[in-house]
Parts: sequence; structure tokens; C-alpha cells
Amino acid sequence: MARVLVTRPRVDAERLAARLEAAGHEAIVSPLLDVEPVAWDLPEAAYDAVLFTSRQAPPAVAGRAAALARVPVFPIGPGTHAACVDAGFGDVRPHAEGDLDGILASLIASGARTVLWLSGEQVSRDPAPVLAQHGISVLRRIVYRAQLAGRFTPEAEAALAANRIDWALLLSPRTATRFVELYDAVQGADPASLSLGCISDQVAARVAGKPWRAVAVAEQPTEASLLAATLALCHKQALPDPEGER
Repeated sequence: MARVLVTRPRVDAERLAARLEAAGHEAIVSPLLDVEPVAWDLPEAAYDAVLFTSRQAPPAVAGRAAALARVPVFPIGPGTHAACVDAGFGDVRPHAEGDLDGILASLIASGARTVLWLSGEQVSRDPAPVLAQHGISVLRRIVYRAQLAGRFTPEAEAALAANRIDWALLLSPRTATRFVELYDAVQGADPASLSLGCISDQVAARVAGKPWRAVAVAEQPTEASLLAATLALCHKQALPDPEGER
């Protein structure tokens, strides 16, 4: 059994924690992002596709799903695809494996000329320059705000201080940076006792420079791939996911 720190936003963290615990591990939830929807307006200009580059955006616009149903939806990866379906979108196109270039290629091939991009306040990469090269204009609407946590939960901080956590899962460069900042403030925490599971090389780069016990990097930027890489290092079997990647 591994004791795993889950740092995703609350709803996703609780789902992932349940999955870990069903497989015999202990999960400690300490979200490093607090996600809240923000008010936004549908553009008056016409658009012929909707782009989601974050799994946090579809739940934030679920109440507008019917109004957006006339055009196809392009999600960046499997988790975002599932979030679109859960939010009530109908025409959700096949997704790339969490790769922006892959989903943009699908969008370009679709023949869309104007895209409504529904995103968070902060993004790691702007798709507009790539789409502009193919004559596609982008209408962006910010639909949620993600605030970084000011500290770990008391349970997580106590476990880290006592070096009782085996793995911490990190799923974005932004939260990886905040994890290191908060970890440095935990008295008694020894990085040599803690392994990190990183969803990408970009995330791993944010935690470099400390003598962590181990760092596992997912082969694909998906939750399933992250878990596979993490559990491979601790000699565990892959977690069952009967409902598919979410």
C-alpha cells in the first residue's frame, strides 16, 4: 500500500482518491487549486466549433451546454472529453491524448473557420497563433478562475512533516511550483523520503533541484498514464478503470 497525496482541485481530487483507495492505497487530498466559475457572455459573432483546453472549463459552462449544442466540441484530452460529456455536450469529437497540437490538428481538419475557446483565466499555451496560420479566428471567453492554495490541508501538512507520504501527484506546472513553495515551508519534511508523480516533463522541470526519493513522469499527459508510471516505480499493478479515462 502506498500513501498518496492528491493535489487536484477538490472534485477531481476526491474522484482520484476514491480510485486509489479502491485499489488498496491511502489517499490524502490537499487541493492546490481552488476553481470557481466566472460570469461570461456568449459572443454575438458566429462560430462553428468550441474548443476546451482544460477539464475545469466544461463544468463551469454546463448551464450553457444547450446553447452551444449546435456546433462540435473539441476537447484537449480524455479527461476533458469526459468532462464535456458529463456537462451535457452532445457532439464531442474524438480527443488527442492530452496533446494540444493533436486536438488543434483535428480542429483544423474539421474545416472550422471561427472557434469559441472557453478557458481558464490562466493558460499554459495560447492556441490562437497556430490556428491563425490556418485562417481560423479565435473568440476567447474566460469561464473559470483557479486560485492557488495558500497552504496544505492540516492533515497533509502533518503527514509531510512526519515524512509519512510516499507519493505526491502533480498535474500542472503551476501547481508543481506551488507544491515546492509550500513543501519548503514544512518543518521536518525530508525530500529524500518522498517520491513525485509528474504528468509531464514540464511539470517535472518545476520540481527539479531537490533530492527526491524518485520522480516518475507519465508517458502521456493523462491521469491514467501518470498512475501507471507512478505505480510502476513502487511495483504496483495498474489501477482498474472500468469507466475509462476520466
